[in-house]
Amino acid sequence: MTTRRRCDPGPGTPQSDLVPACRNGCFVVLAAFGLAGLPGVAVMAQSGVDDQPIPGAIDFDPPTRAARLSYVEGAVSVQPVGVEDWTAAAINRPLTSGDQLWSDRGSRAEIDLGSAILSVAESSLVALLDLDDAAVQLRISAGRANISLHDADPGSSFEIDAPNAAVSLVRPGSYRIAVDSSGNTTVAMRDGQAQIITSAGQSIILRGGQGAQFEANGAVEVAPLGAPDEFDRWCAQRWARDQNSGNVSSDVVGSQDLTANGDWSDDPEYGDVWYPTQVAPDWAPYRYGRWLWIAPWGWTWVDSAPWGYAPFHYGRWAYLRDRWAWVPAPRGRRAAYAPALVAWLGGTGAAAVGWLPLAPGEVYLPAHRVSARYLQEVNLSNTTIANNGYIASVYRNPALQPRYANREVPGALNVVAQASFTSGRPVAPRLIAPPPQWLSATAMARPPAIDPSAGSVLAPGAQTPVKRPPLAILNRPVLTRREAPPAPPRRLPAPQATLVAPAALITPAMPVTTATPVTPATPAPPASTPIDRRAIPERSPHYQPPAQSLAPVRSHPSVESQPPRQSQLPAQQQVGPGVPVGPPREVESFAAPTPAPAPAPVRAQPQAKPATQAERPEGRKVEPP
Repeated sequence: MTTRRRCDPGPGTPQSDLVPACRNGCFVVLAAFGLAGLPGVAVMAQSGVDDQPIPGAIDFDPPTRAARLSYVEGAVSVQPVGVEDWTAAAINRPLTSGDQLWSDRGSRAEIDLGSAILSVAESSLVALLDLDDAAVQLRISAGRANISLHDADPGSSFEIDAPNAAVSLVRPGSYRIAVDSSGNTTVAMRDGQAQIITSAGQSIILRGGQGAQFEANGAVEVAPLGAPDEFDRWCAQRWARDQNSGNVSSDVVGSQDLTANGDWSDDPEYGDVWYPTQVAPDWAPYRYGRWLWIAPWGWTWVDSAPWGYAPFHYGRWAYLRDRWAWVPAPRGRRAAYAPALVAWLGGTGAAAVGWLPLAPGEVYLPAHRVSARYLQEVNLSNTTIANNGYIASVYRNPALQPRYANREVPGALNVVAQASFTSGRPVAPRLIAPPPQWLSATAMARPPAIDPSAGSVLAPGAQTPVKRPPLAILNRPVLTRREAPPAPPRRLPAPQATLVAPAALITPAMPVTTATPVTPATPAPPASTPIDRRAIPERSPHYQPPAQSLAPVRSHPSVESQPPRQSQLPAQQQVGPGVPVGPPREVESFAAPTPAPAPAPVRAQPQAKPATQAERPEGRKVEPP
């Protein structure tokens, strides 16, 4: 698990020497873009870092996991964490905790989470509430998303928060979650298993072949899945290509695109290596793409090639037999994401900035101070380094790594003006010749201290204007079982290309709001009134039922109804204000009831009260999702 701690200045350390951070003390924040005060931050991270001991005071350890925006069709927009504006989505953009994605009418998108693929249908809003080694927590406020979970790590959790249901995926499988215009949430699955907490505080278990709709009043209505529709079939086709070649560790995000876009070869020195095909004659790693500032890592490479994710955030590049070859991360270790595995020239105080790919065995250094554990993990999971102590030595003194193997490769060095670097636009058309003094200059492992611009964060795109979700959807509350880390406040980015004073704080769109369930009355049903067993009746928020296991859809499922308990409740997990939920308990599936003659009609009494949901002999049916 990635170590995350707040800054510990230690005795006598000036506050000005620390890098501001958020998201559990981890985000380097921006001033001009409303993320609170970046001017000089990169410089502070650069200065004085060499003399920091390992272990010692750290700024933060960024996550070793990021999601990839792997497919975009139509008008799809992204709102980066901490920024009020939206930008046109582009493939290969890394996504992290706090980012939101909107797929407009007639559009769709796909997000690769490593352990799962999230397919987003039209008119859908999805947010990444938390994404790290220990948890994946998503929010679906509107529309529909299909999820293919292929790796359920016992040590991590996978939760989807929706308006009337908090869904925990328990086993690998294919899941469908939809939210209609009224906020009713439908959960269905072809295979797998999920535990759902309702707005009434009930815990329900759904298995493969089952589906149910969850309403705001806590009612649950079971429905069959129905036949796959066009979006289901599209998802199945996309998921079918999600096959790892076996040459790369299964948790390397984007590795499924490599076999169709290159050739694998067995190199006597490095073992399995991958050669890209169908590239431009002057192609070189980290040339056809752009640089973006993505919190919390900072400068991040976003490649333009459809396959351009895994080879630029994992592994190393080597020049073998007059061709560029990607040397993948060693198998057997958990892959750790890095924003860009390059060495640098120029940048700080210079008019130009240059970079070249790191070769196998060369140490990657982030711009800020990190823990020894993170430094070892992000390097040893991506390349083989014989002497582990060498990593810490280079961290303390980058001059110990003066030679970079790819420095001598013709065309390996990419150079642009600093204004082009920070523009957020493709760098290939803006390449310039290296300054003459760089011929004898030594590259450095640590990124230069360059302040980002508005384009660095929002990445100018062709979609004008950028589509945004309706405000009512942005502010729609959802039910959450696990409290997600707080997102930083969102502010408007500065229109200038240079940093200015922080913009005025505006009210952020609600990142996640825990729904307060309705407290319905729970009168005891008369003994003579039949109880509808096809839907779970409304409950008081103080009711603590066991997990309900629904029967397969091949036989009509039923759910038992029990009166509220009056005894004292044990320690419970909170699911919303005042909604205690006990630990889930497996129960035997209910058999379908034997058809019986309809009960004789009961003559209405003059002073009788209307029947409650639990007393009505006929329950509402739900259309298949």
